[in-house]
Amino acid sequence: MTKKPLMTHTVEAQKFYGALGQCITIWSHIEGKLFLISNLALMSDEAIAAIVFFRTPSLDGRISLTNDLVNQRLQPEPLSPGQHPPRMLKRWSKIHTKLKSNIRFRNYIAHQPDRLDIETLWAIARARGATVSEFDQIYDEATVIKQHQADNARRPLEIKKVTLSDMETHVETMSSAYEALNEFSLEFHGHMRSLD
Repeated sequence: MTKKPLMTHTVEAQKFYGALGQCITIWSHIEGKLFLISNLALMSDEAIAAIVFFRTPSLDGRISLTNDLVNQRLQPEPLSPGQHPPRMLKRWSKIHTKLKSNIRFRNYIAHQPDRLDIETLWAIARARGATVSEFDQIYDEATVIKQHQADNARRPLEIKKVTLSDMETHVETMSSAYEALNEFSLEFHGHMRSLD
């Protein structure tokens, strides 16, 4: 017996999966910029940088690797008393903090199977004789990404569920982080060229 496909043609499903796709896409762009910055910091060709960067198995580890490389290039010596870190390093530190504080959300949506099933929702709503407002409430409760019960027993996570609204907010937050990362990469490129 074959399982019926998920009804992804509904407006609700399109919004949900659209937001999920945007979350994954923005992190893909961020990872690309991190690679570019790491490549600049290593002062090597792309092939060597790719070996170093992609040998690191997780995006969290790649963020840390890039942070270590940037810190080494922007401040190779410890600060003397009364000295301040370079302005560019302060900018990087803010970007790094934003990436690290949002990586758990990214990992959660990237590694938890989604739980949107509009067809089942409609069946529940019809069986209950639900009104439109009652369906909306059922929909809000069901259109989330949740950790599977068995997986939760094995390793509980801090995030319990992710809603459409959570993903839309995350896209806005990470889009601004990407813009800051893009601006930083341009400035860092100029800095690294000055070292040649």
